[in-house]
Amino acid sequence: MTVISHQTHALSINPATGERIGHYPYESDAVLDAALARAAAGYAVWRRTPIEGRVGQLRALAVALRDNAETMALMITNEMGKPIAQARGEIEKCAQLCDWYAEAGPAMLAPEPPRFRWARPVSNTVRLARCWR
Repeated sequence: MTVISHQTHALSINPATGERIGHYPYESDAVLDAALARAAAGYAVWRRTPIEGRVGQLRALAVALRDNAETMALMITNEMGKPIAQARGEIEKCAQLCDWYAEAGPAMLAPEPPRFRWARPVSNTVRLARCWR
């Protein structure tokens, strides 16, 4: 029989009632290393994903947040003690942020022309780049 305590598990406690609503065993270093490797591999794929693909995924995430808002809001309320109306607002804020980045993100990632100029002294031995960002 496995003993469940704060030393072996992450415990989820409802702050309003003190009731334990969940427990999650701590992972080994090997499992954590594997998860970090998967995250690094996922990032390598994401950074090569065209902007249009990223926009589509952000829009899909916004839809998923809204479709699952009530379930997530109840989880926030139970685990954090946040009033349900505020929890729903948190989910909607996240969905709106996904929408905003889907709309504004492509322009933010567009290539920019360099903002510097070269000045050549008479001796031509020193060059100076001056950026004004």
